Amino acid sequence: MVEVKVRDRPIRLIDALWEAGIPVEGLCGGMGLCGKCVVKVIRGSDNLNPRTPREAGLDHDERLACMAWAMRGSVDVEPVRRSGSNFVAIGYEPTVPLKPAVRMIKSKLSQPTLENQVPDDVNLMRESGSRPRHLWVYRKMPQALRDCGWSVNVVSFEGDVIDVRCDGDVLGAAIDIGSTKIAVHLVNMRSGDTAAYGVTENPQVTYGVDIISRAAAAMSDARAAEQLRSITIKAINELIARLANDAGSSVLDVAAAAVAGNTVMTQLFLGISINNLVQSPYIPSIGLPSIFAADDVGLSINPAAPVLVLPSVAGFIGGDAVADALAAGMHRPGGPRLLIDIGTNTEVMLRVGDKILAASAPAGSAIEGVGISSGVRAVDGAIEAVQVIDGKLRAVTIGNKSPIGITGTGLIDLAAALLQLGAMSRSGKLIPGPFVETINGVPAVIIDGVTVTQRDIRLLQEAKAAIQSTWKALLRLAGVAESDLAAVYIAGSFGTHLNPNSAAYIGLIPRSRVIFLGNASISGAKLVLRNFDYWSYATRVVESIKVVETAAMGNYEKAFLESTLF
Repeated sequence: MVEVKVRDRPIRLIDALWEAGIPVEGLCGGMGLCGKCVVKVIRGSDNLNPRTPREAGLDHDERLACMAWAMRGSVDVEPVRRSGSNFVAIGYEPTVPLKPAVRMIKSKLSQPTLENQVPDDVNLMRESGSRPRHLWVYRKMPQALRDCGWSVNVVSFEGDVIDVRCDGDVLGAAIDIGSTKIAVHLVNMRSGDTAAYGVTENPQVTYGVDIISRAAAAMSDARAAEQLRSITIKAINELIARLANDAGSSVLDVAAAAVAGNTVMTQLFLGISINNLVQSPYIPSIGLPSIFAADDVGLSINPAAPVLVLPSVAGFIGGDAVADALAAGMHRPGGPRLLIDIGTNTEVMLRVGDKILAASAPAGSAIEGVGISSGVRAVDGAIEAVQVIDGKLRAVTIGNKSPIGITGTGLIDLAAALLQLGAMSRSGKLIPGPFVETINGVPAVIIDGVTVTQRDIRLLQEAKAAIQSTWKALLRLAGVAESDLAAVYIAGSFGTHLNPNSAAYIGLIPRSRVIFLGNASISGAKLVLRNFDYWSYATRVVESIKVVETAAMGNYEKAFLESTLF
């Protein structure tokens, strides 16, 4: 149960829950459509705004956290888990002033006559202050000006006309290219609202689940590298087309795109060789915020649309990490803050003073449930949480289905529970007893028919040690204590399902105020579209970052070994 208190102004329940470290899902971006953020109101329902039409059908004591606002006093609520999903499509989106990257302004042009013979582009520039530079605009412009009766909507980006039209929407596409999934959000550039969103599998998985396999394929065969690029572009274009149709628009209404991805995904997307990324010193090619034309990149949107690619910092700290930092507000001064994007490769950033210390931790796939004996990804039937009720272990599965395996978050919960019950030592050794059986001479835990072995615990230890030793190294380098941290931001799909109490109990994350960001990469890309100041903030983040190679630090090996203890 969480108590939501109103201080200076009303607060939306979903925002209060996220700030309190409660991972509430909201796949529709807080529009009241997906029904994932249901909460039960325990006390204080009279202090909430009236029920909205989108909450019809809920029980009398239930509300959608994205639709319910605490208007006064306090409200006690409890999240209701309906079902889970295998990918988090949205993230925490801070409210920012609307200063879109692309603008549409109505302009009344003078109709040319024999006495006033003015070329179309000159006429357009005189009235709108902008001129076209892309050939596609020149080809469209003559007919558009005349069809619109010389009263046209001029769509521009930094002084360049990128479209002329009579009416219609102006959309921006925020694109998060993950190694497993690709997420796209369409943003209405005039209102800032999310018009549609969607997720698709990254087709590159056919070349290997891990990035190393894909990199090896790209390096060994130029045709494979081009295929990796083309299938990714095709998947993105198909998703954009579907979303534009869902929004009642055309792909040509998409007048800008912002792209975030790890360093390898970004360079494959742009068709840039990744040879430099897999050889020491692992130098990326895109270190500056870069803008390309959509038709140069291969996106099937407005051909003149700017494609804003968030820059990489190092081989293992890419544009997705920069987008995470924007969503977390790491570009702003303030107290020490830690950002952790947990995954196979975990990015860690520490904002202290005017610097951001950044490092990566090779956590391995066990943290996501891959490689462990009964490990599964976050699908229906997967154990995503473990609770201790009446002295017994209880599994919580996604979708309330029969257990088929255990996820990384479930394994973390289980380890914390075993520690608390005295069934596992701090060294990670399972202790035979009421909760631990011996199978073929090896200790193991069986929970609802799913077996977790001693080896699985060891794999979790290694992943946890890689992450913990990394953030501890950054804190030590900056002279910051855990108690000094103003906040710990957890980003990524994995973090959304993470129990912060369990994670802190085993030492995976610091004991501090935890704020879950969800898919912060897509949120950072959307910030750039909604407020173009964030494009310069991306540069500020990159310039503030000092990359730390933790393995090269003194006593790191000792620190790593110490971090293997739970």
